[in-house]
Amino acid sequence: MLVYEIVGFKIEELKENHRKIGDSYWNLYDMGITKEEWKMITNRN
Repeated sequence: MLVYEIVGFKIEELKENHRKIGDSYWNLYDMGITKEEWKMITNRN
């Protein structure tokens, strides 16, 4: 589980081998959270 998922974000898309760094390829997770979910988590109005 990713740290962002612990606080309520959800994986919207996984882009495999998105970036090459040196001889390695890194994945990219696009993550999101709705305004309503964020308000519930942070207790904001």
